Amino acid sequence: DFVPYTNNAWTNGVVKVNLSISVEPVTGYSYEYFTVSSTQEQLATPKTWTKIEGNELVLFDGEDLNAEITSQYKFRVVSNAGYISGEKTFNVRIDQVAPVLTTITPVKVDGYPAYGKNETFRFTDTNGAAGTYGYTIDRALFGPEGTAEAVTLTGNVRSFVLSEDGIYTNMYVEDSLGNRTELDDFVIDKAVPVLPAVTAAKVDPALGNSPVVVSLSPSIADGHQYKLQYSLDNAAWLEFPPVGHTTEEAIQIAEDYANQVVEDSQDVIGSYAEEWAGLYAGVGAVDDNYDEIYQILYDYYYDDFVVFYTANGYSEALAELLAAEFADMLAAFYAENGSADYDESVQQEIFAPLYLHAKGEKTQVIYDEAYEQKFEEAMTVDPEDLKKFTIQPKVGEKNTDRYYFRAVNVNSGLVSTVRSYTANIDAIPAPKKAA
Repeated sequence: DFVPYTNNAWTNGVVKVNLSISVEPVTGYSYEYFTVSSTQEQLATPKTWTKIEGNELVLFDGEDLNAEITSQYKFRVVSNAGYISGEKTFNVRIDQVAPVLTTITPVKVDGYPAYGKNETFRFTDTNGAAGTYGYTIDRALFGPEGTAEAVTLTGNVRSFVLSEDGIYTNMYVEDSLGNRTELDDFVIDKAVPVLPAVTAAKVDPALGNSPVVVSLSPSIADGHQYKLQYSLDNAAWLEFPPVGHTTEEAIQIAEDYANQVVEDSQDVIGSYAEEWAGLYAGVGAVDDNYDEIYQILYDYYYDDFVVFYTANGYSEALAELLAAEFADMLAAFYAENGSADYDESVQQEIFAPLYLHAKGEKTQVIYDEAYEQKFEEAMTVDPEDLKKFTIQPKVGEKNTDRYYFRAVNVNSGLVSTVRSYTANIDAIPAPKKAA
């Protein structure tokens, strides 16, 4: 008896046999074995009868050899008195070869394997084990998120059609022993973009050499994406020029804006200095009461700040911040210094520390808020601008070029109907040559 491995069965793991006899010789006994044949040299020993220590033997330790192996062994029992039993033959079949996947090579879009149609995958298992195949699909983009499917295909050669749009990941094909071949991620996206006829208009209708803006109205099914391309020969296609500011440009715009806000804020402090001094003399009844002073000041200046800053192109949110910051600054000063009768000396006494205070710790708060607001604004692009293409006039010659446009599925490369527009823009006069 050979347990637990079954004689002549296929496996891809450890092969261990336990031996036993029905009648034990009185004189004692031992087991012997040798290799009749093996397709793997590593398993082709011993070549002669060899004694087994005990009644358990590991014929194969499960090492991954990535091979299909068939071996045959013979076993016998030898008593200590020299009697030899009949022989038993034992066949071992090891399959560590994964099935082979063959399919049409996908078109690569931006380096990513993609199919714009239903795709047939052919699974082939050339080894001796009866083949069963499976796969799991995680549709992360276009299909239902978080879903997985399993299909069992019987036989040694099978095909399977994948048709649902989606990004397919974590796929594999394996045989009944668990030998697995991992599949590369890929996408199936059969959505074809739609591009109606384009429209065009001059930037300045009064000028014959005005640039012309071509407007496109592309569309694609929900959950899919397209990009726009243009060409001058309907053969070599280029991406639309970028729209909006670069990050470097946005940083510079935000820095300039924030610096101007800080400068304007400090000018406001100077213009309100006399009012501050007068208000300071009128809040004596609430000396040392920061919260009450703060609310009086905030209410008093809020409308003024909103009017001033919104009139100069700043947001109401920034005006609210400034009102709050200055009210905090003034309230802290008043609560610390108490009340006083208003006169010129009080005005001078208050003006200097408040101005310096605003130029110091409050300046950074104002700068940061203004910078963040302007940077976000500079980096924001109107989606409609992404669908426009500007044709420029040429120097010294009329621009009569014909421009071709198309929308392209970003995943599978499927394209829309190609549209075109022929320019008719007068030339920009060439510079006169020096005499």
